[in-house]
Amino acid sequence: MNNRIPRKFSRIIGKMLINTNMDKINDILHITKYDYGYSAFNTRTQEYAHCFVGMLRNAEIFELMEIEI
Repeated sequence: MNNRIPRKFSRIIGKMLINTNMDKINDILHITKYDYGYSAFNTRTQEYAHCFVGMLRNAEIFELMEIEI
């Protein structure tokens, strides 16, 4: 299954469903788009990281919770 990521949004809020080198399961991420891609702010660690759109679209990795337009 795929998450639908709109072309224009102000912020996406979602939950990680797997562990990565930056995130743990159930971490909440706030995603914003900038000129060179996507930036993810992890609310648990208070850190930013570059985020790949393929990860956001994969419903087995990332659970969309809210999209702010």
